[in-house]
Amino acid sequence: MLDGPLAGRPVGRVIATHHHGDHIGLAGWFIDRGADLWTSRTAWLMARMQILDVQDRPTPQALAFWRRAGMEPDLLQQRAQERPYNTADVRHPLPPALPVWPKATCCAPAGATGGSGWAMAMRPNMSRYGPKRMIW
Repeated sequence: MLDGPLAGRPVGRVIATHHHGDHIGLAGWFIDRGADLWTSRTAWLMARMQILDVQDRPTPQALAFWRRAGMEPDLLQQRAQERPYNTADVRHPLPPALPVWPKATCCAPAGATGGSGWAMAMRPNMSRYGPKRMIW
């Protein structure tokens, strides 16, 4: 992406609306290269928890689910010995502290969106996970 669509231009800011891997998964990689992360504390905490949740083998609950769902016994036995998918597999580590974004409930600091005409705001209680950063 840096060599393609961005044509070598630096990324100075990553704006993550929530904790899903396809929204915040590479934020840590960009932070390691000098970018700032703007996200809600809830999204950052959820993403950090998912990075720390690593299982070497499927949990008893996962095995019981697969069994009840009708997984063939030979395949179940094979999967029981393999490392399962972990949410940490698709996330670059995030720093242990999140810089605090201004507390204003509407609009990011001047120039935050690069003069693009976009506005950023914090919408309290927007989702079941708590406040959500919005861009419009």
